[in-house]
Amino acid sequence: MKKLSEWSDNELSNLFKNATDIISKNKPQKNEAIKKIEEVKKEWATRKQQYLDGKRRVGFPEKGMLSTLGYQAGYMTFPEREYILKFLMENEDLPFVQSPAYMATWGTPLSEKRLIKLSYLLRNLINKKKKDGEFYHREDTRNNWKDDLDFIYKTYYIDKFNFKWPL
Repeated sequence: MKKLSEWSDNELSNLFKNATDIISKNKPQKNEAIKKIEEVKKEWATRKQQYLDGKRRVGFPEKGMLSTLGYQAGYMTFPEREYILKFLMENEDLPFVQSPAYMATWGTPLSEKRLIKLSYLLRNLINKKKKDGEFYHREDTRNNWKDDLDFIYKTYYIDKFNFKWPL
């Protein structure tokens, strides 16, 4: 088996998604999946530094942080989405997506900046409408985003920050 440093960005992202699935569903391989996620985080940190040093080109397609982490409202259970949201809020070593400028918009773990970014992203997804006023997404998808926004509000906002919560 090849080393993670030889894996493409998409392969690494898929490994993370598979490990997340194992952990969130408490499958027998959970301990191994936790170790794999730690390895993936180290590789992401290495790739980010290589990019910043001008030694690596970004291989990710134009997609955002949530989709890169495998988040799919409407298709995942709450525990699966919760694991990804916690990972996103609490970890330093996120996948390198798009550009250093984009990555900077996510701030540091558990920071106000990261929570603002995630909360407003979810709110924008909930409220996204077509030109004719109809919503783009199915109601169950929108309800998942609402549940996730409520989860991060209760977990990371209450008694910690006082910026205006997106309504």
